[in-house]
Amino acid sequence: MSEAATAVARRAFEVLALHRVESSCFPRNIASARVMAKAGLTYEGTLKEYVRKGEVFEDLAMYARVAPG
Repeated sequence: MSEAATAVARRAFEVLALHRVESSCFPRNIASARVMAKAGLTYEGTLKEYVRKGEVFEDLAMYARVAPG
């Protein structure tokens, strides 16, 4: 999965000329957080009770990467 996420980020910058790529996961999802970090995204913070899952509001951990140069 890390290779796929890295390829998506690379394509976003090189082909689509995006300035920023961002992603999020539930803070308890350590595996997803690790994939984002390996793809070069940096942890930016936690959005408190940002999404509703069923009857419960959940936090989201936000990760992002800005185009080089």
